[in-house]
Amino acid sequence: MVEYYNTMLVKEPVEINVEDYPELNGMTEEEIQEYISENWGNMKPTNSEWYDSIYQECLNADAVREKITGEEYECNFE
Repeated sequence: MVEYYNTMLVKEPVEINVEDYPELNGMTEEEIQEYISENWGNMKPTNSEWYDSIYQECLNADAVREKITGEEYECNFE
């Protein structure tokens, strides 16, 4: 038997203070979101004691919601 499914895991938000990131100054909210989406692996974390980047900080945030969808089962023979 083989199982297939999709899991969505929503993590606690990480609040970013724009003043702590000079590269974001002068950007619109949409531009900031795009910049962070493209560069979060290289941006300093909001909690520099524990993580190397915002990406790592988000990755290690606590889960607040989990949803499993698209469950499928398949019978395989060898």
